[in-house]
Amino acid sequence: MTPLNIPVNSIPVLQAHMAALTVNSLASISAPEFQAQLHNFLQLSDHTAEGFATPDNQRRQSLQFSWGHDHDFGDFSLPGEMGTRHLWLLSRCLDAFQSLPSDLSGARVLDVGCWTGGVSLLAAKMGAEVVAIDEVKKYVDCLNFLAESFGLANLTARHMSLYDLADPAYYDTFDHVLFFGVLYHLSDPIVALRHLFNVLKPNGRLHLETMALDHDQPLCRYEGPGVTRGQSGWNWFVPSPAALQQMLLDVGFRELQIGNGLTASVTLEGDPLGPGRAFGVGVKQSQVEITRAGLSNRHIR
Repeated sequence: MTPLNIPVNSIPVLQAHMAALTVNSLASISAPEFQAQLHNFLQLSDHTAEGFATPDNQRRQSLQFSWGHDHDFGDFSLPGEMGTRHLWLLSRCLDAFQSLPSDLSGARVLDVGCWTGGVSLLAAKMGAEVVAIDEVKKYVDCLNFLAESFGLANLTARHMSLYDLADPAYYDTFDHVLFFGVLYHLSDPIVALRHLFNVLKPNGRLHLETMALDHDQPLCRYEGPGVTRGQSGWNWFVPSPAALQQMLLDVGFRELQIGNGLTASVTLEGDPLGPGRAFGVGVKQSQVEITRAGLSNRHIR
């Protein structure tokens, strides 16, 4: 673990970025039309658009559209299931780990598991060219609608799985990967992390946050679909911080920082990232070979 005692200074700046995304800054649609379209998204509930044969055994958020993060649009507000986590996740990278610059102008950023785009919108407002991906089509459509409505030409959402990144078109193309709250939802975390390693440029950086097992040994807890959490979904493998560190090393990352970004004596008012979560920051120094024995994707780069 790498606890750091660095005050959080970036929250007001991130809040200001979000405050700029209101109906007063709409570029291509009227405020009533904008609100009506968001209402339409919120009513979506289907499985066919996601390619499921039936709704059985599927995650609730994949079937029923749900808003991801709190957003005050000026004339109206939408509360998100993740509240203000988008602000705190990026602030931890900016302040505690100092792994992400506040000015992302000229940088290409991949946001994995974008949901309705809280993190993606912030990264775009910070100046990055953002590619956001999600396996749920509803959320991709909504985020593209938001980007178009606010005139954010530097933000594009794509309906794809993280595992679809096994495409030379994505190799060595991103300066930063934002990978928040996703790892423990994946059935094959090693292959997933290797895909993220492959899409980073040399000296590119992965910023990861995950549910974590409170244990000092490199262990993972298996849950699977049989363990549901508030009818909202399930997890596959939940790593301890030591397991997370070893995973990142094994797929090629170096210059690691593993921890929650806080000392035990530090509490931050309003911070939702409490016990049971861990951060990992890693650098792709150069393209290196991965150990191939037992890999589920034998042709992975």
